[in-house]
Amino acid sequence: MIDANNITIDLGGHTVNGTGVNSNDGRCIQAGTFENGALNNPVNITIENGTIVNDGSAVYFFSAGTASLEGVKVTGREAACGIFISGSQNVRIMNNTITNCGFFIAQPDYAWVTGNTLINSPVQQTDSRHVVITGNQP
Repeated sequence: MIDANNITIDLGGHTVNGTGVNSNDGRCIQAGTFENGALNNPVNITIENGTIVNDGSAVYFFSAGTASLEGVKVTGREAACGIFISGSQNVRIMNNTITNCGFFIAQPDYAWVTGNTLINSPVQQTDSRHVVITGNQP
């Protein structure tokens, strides 16, 4: 759970293995929280250079600002929501390999999904503003 500003998680080529299901406790890495009626939306969050394997949400940007996922292999063991962007601003998902997991974008304000390899990983979006999805390969 990331609830502070200016955080970089450089996986350094390592793998994070989650065992959760698609629920709050099933998220490997989450930036942004809503607890006790208070919204905490961290800014300048970067996750890079490694592998994340999970049954639930591998990466969840919830009301985060200026967040990026770059150079990461995201793999789902089931067709879970591997990457979930909800209510976040200025999110960049670039140059990743995303395999066997969904990719859901809900209510972002400016998001770029580009240069990714998407293997059995459809991108879905709803109530989105200023979303650019381009240059991705199946």
